[in-house]
Amino acid sequence: MPIKRQTIINAVKTRLQTILTAGGYYTNLGSHVDELRVTVYQQSELPAVSIVETGNENLNELASNWIDQYLNIEFHITVSGNSSAADIRKAIYDVLKAIGTDDTWSGNAIQTHYVNDELKKAGGEILSASAIVRIKIKYRTNIWSEA
Repeated sequence: MPIKRQTIINAVKTRLQTILTAGGYYTNLGSHVDELRVTVYQQSELPAVSIVETGNENLNELASNWIDQYLNIEFHITVSGNSSAADIRKAIYDVLKAIGTDDTWSGNAIQTHYVNDELKKAGGEILSASAIVRIKIKYRTNIWSEA
């Protein structure tokens, strides 16, 4: 039986890969979607988004050994340093639009909640700008199963 958290993360990654201008989005974030990327994106890889799972919260135990949980996720969006603040906001909107197409992730979750977002200007070897979008995905599992 697949682990519910991984099933949800797989669905999130697949959904983000649909973020392409050809599909009606503002950006092509879907061209470079990673899970927990630890290396710096190269200019040729931008725009890009990394899915970072920041934890899992126990909400409440229900009858018959079921439990509701929140899967906390951050989307680390990176765009070219030449991008304007408006371009970064478009990337944020694209992520939110993709989530909104089905916030139950094909029935694997109960609901997705938007938490917040922030814009950042970064430097370093690759001049880039970035944003972080935070969400919580509420899902239910058996208390002793693979969450």
